[in-house]
Amino acid sequence: MDIIGDLDTGLPPNISNVDPLAIALGSSLSGLVYAPDVDRGINIHATVVMALAKEEAFNVNATFGVSFYSGGGLDEVYFKGTGRFMDAVNFSAPPTYLDSLLPNLPTEICAFVYMRYAFAEKEFHGNFRVNINVAGILHGHGDAELMIRPGYWFINVGTPQKPIRVAFTIPKLKMTLAEVDFYFDIGKNIPSFPGLPGNVSSLTGLGNIVANEALRRTGNGFATGMRFDATTGDLKFLIFYARFDLGLGFDIMLQDYGNATCANNNGEPLGINGWYASGQLWAYVQGKVGIRVRLWGKKRDFEILSLSVAAALQAKFPNPFYARGAVGGRYRILGGLIKGKCRFEFSFGEECQIIGGSDPWEDQEVILALSPVDSLESVHTLTIPKANFTVPINEDLSDGTNVWRAEIIYASIISDGLVLFDEDALTEGRTVLEAKPVNALPANKWLVFKVKAQVLKNGEFFKFEEKEVVFKTGNSPDIIPVDNVKHAYPIDGQFNFYRNEHPDGKGFIVLKFGQPELFQQDPPGYVREMHLTRLSDGSVVKFPFAYIDYKRKIEFTMPSLDPGETYRLEMVNNNIDGLVGSDNAGSEGGDAESDPEDVPGVMYQVHFRVSNYAKFADKVEALKQNLQVVSYSTGWIRANSTLDEPLDYFEIYGKDEGEELVSTTLDLNSLNWFNQNKTYLKLVYNYGQEPINNSDFCYLSQFTNKYNSFDQQNFSNAPIGFDESIENPVLAVSYDGSVPPNSDSIIQSLDFTSLNAFSVMWGDMKMDLLSYKTMKCSGMNWLGQSATGCGNFSYCCTNGSQQGCCTLNCAFEGNPYLVTIADNDMPVLPSGSKFLTNIRYRIPGLGLTTDKVIELTKP
Repeated sequence: MDIIGDLDTGLPPNISNVDPLAIALGSSLSGLVYAPDVDRGINIHATVVMALAKEEAFNVNATFGVSFYSGGGLDEVYFKGTGRFMDAVNFSAPPTYLDSLLPNLPTEICAFVYMRYAFAEKEFHGNFRVNINVAGILHGHGDAELMIRPGYWFINVGTPQKPIRVAFTIPKLKMTLAEVDFYFDIGKNIPSFPGLPGNVSSLTGLGNIVANEALRRTGNGFATGMRFDATTGDLKFLIFYARFDLGLGFDIMLQDYGNATCANNNGEPLGINGWYASGQLWAYVQGKVGIRVRLWGKKRDFEILSLSVAAALQAKFPNPFYARGAVGGRYRILGGLIKGKCRFEFSFGEECQIIGGSDPWEDQEVILALSPVDSLESVHTLTIPKANFTVPINEDLSDGTNVWRAEIIYASIISDGLVLFDEDALTEGRTVLEAKPVNALPANKWLVFKVKAQVLKNGEFFKFEEKEVVFKTGNSPDIIPVDNVKHAYPIDGQFNFYRNEHPDGKGFIVLKFGQPELFQQDPPGYVREMHLTRLSDGSVVKFPFAYIDYKRKIEFTMPSLDPGETYRLEMVNNNIDGLVGSDNAGSEGGDAESDPEDVPGVMYQVHFRVSNYAKFADKVEALKQNLQVVSYSTGWIRANSTLDEPLDYFEIYGKDEGEELVSTTLDLNSLNWFNQNKTYLKLVYNYGQEPINNSDFCYLSQFTNKYNSFDQQNFSNAPIGFDESIENPVLAVSYDGSVPPNSDSIIQSLDFTSLNAFSVMWGDMKMDLLSYKTMKCSGMNWLGQSATGCGNFSYCCTNGSQQGCCTLNCAFEGNPYLVTIADNDMPVLPSGSKFLTNIRYRIPGLGLTTDKVIELTKP
């Protein structure tokens, strides 16, 4: 750092300076105020400018002061002033420092700087207060403090209670989009461990994991943490409003607890010689969606959905290790008409637990917890009992001496002494077992959930472990809950229902959990049946259904349907007198034997529109005539469709992130262009698919056919897919049966994805080849990688970059394929190229029903 300065003033003995508040009597022209002090001798003050080697990076305008005692000897030395980041040096700016305010200078990033050394106390103290305001978009501020004196020191860059904070804002909207908090503390002044944010704590139920340890710690240690919060702000679209927030963060603290011990650890210090760590990770997501309408002359907000979810993990370690965590959430639907909350908590280890015996697994619990918790009542009959494990199941674990393995012997749900059939599945890294019942749990029953595991040591039996919980279920649902529908046909909201697509003319509902109690018998005085209502005129067709127990499936024969019409399909409780049951929408925890007045009228409901085509194969024939192949200057190929009835949402995107109903592939091997250029395409494909090692940039072998992923692909069945503009309306029937307007004017495209990918990979390889050529010419490629670290690297130009000496042929050692790729763009497909395109349609829960190949030609 360079220091430039001028002597400001020299003072007689017995004078000390005081920071000015304003120019007043007793003040100097420089702004310093002097007051009598019999202990002070000579004081020297100078205005200095300090800067880094690159002055604009950081520079300081400061007062440099030295004071002496009246009897001789140094009292203190200090710098106090204002720093600038990424700004030019201002030699005329007066040094300024205000203890309690943020710096406010005409620069984007500035700071108050104060450093002082007191000789009598042998104390060095510094403060650094930063303020950030970049173009009104990036705002931030924070303090850093350090103190060093005999027997005591610390460095605090922010604290948990007052962190360094940076925020990204939109000035015109006055909205903060994201905010980051950070702190880093070390030494003998470690602040208290922070608790979880209020919204995370309220959802998870977890508090401060070290809240009761403040009196035991010495304050020595290390702490750091960060928090990130982001928001969309209040969003508005037409009558809708929404807001989404998310955040995540962590805190970790290592502290010296001195001789503190736990009550049951044989008097040994905590951790390692008294050093003990605490930490936590957390995250949250919350959002709401609603509508804003004018009602009774005023604009009012009506909430449709509100959701808040948070997760936290807290731990203390080592010796003893203890961890706990929880996931919690709340939801409100339709302003609270449906609402609820959930919370799942777990813990691992026990505070100050002593591990006995010579084997670490002797007291190691394998089965951490079972859910539902023991003795819980009114458990939903669609609940999945779960077992949480402390270690992955069916996985070998080594402690350096022995190999351990935990295995499940059984996980059973027992009712009245009988084991209910279930489908076990390991999830979450094989540490959670879900015992999924085939059918909903029996209603109003005490059930036993029992899990038994064994531990193997070096392949030999070591021990068994068994746990069980007893819980009671509540009433069974008297409707088909939406969450219990695995597959349905028609799909709720389906815009294109092909009336003759199902080979047997059936419709169906496949359940995740069978509901045999619901379908054992109809409610007294009622008959259950399907109703199909044509929305254009309200006409209703009634027909029966069958419940197939072992398939968990409701099946029915679809009545005659009219093309282009929209329908409502319902399962209803119809009174034997011809009246539909009550308007009660039913309950997911209802009771099939409840009062007849409470029998729900509607047990299941979907809306759908009937396609103008009887079968999807008929639409494929229309697409064959409608799809127009076009090419772009980039070499990309696609086929545009202006069919009067486009593909709907489920055909392109699928149901609930599942597989789309329509899938398409391209037979590249039947394309003459592909076979003629296969040697080059093979090189660019293998180069694009397989990463190179860090040292491979030195050698030409990085571009050659080293991995050969190309030959492992089935290019006769290369995936492509339909796509559409994000401006297109969502082609789905709404919950009230309405359909999107102007659907017949939508343009969709069949994107030849797998073919177009070669154009991208060719361009990437071409650029990298030319970058390699520059290294062969000058010793440095475009990425800044130098040939000096490549060993015996051979240059094309031994005497420097002479004109004409560095050719493609020299750089690529005469490889004609690499020369061609580096010197050309990917060849364009010629007119008349024919694309054999395979279009398939599947019904979810049934399988493939249409499989047709059409030929498209590039004009």
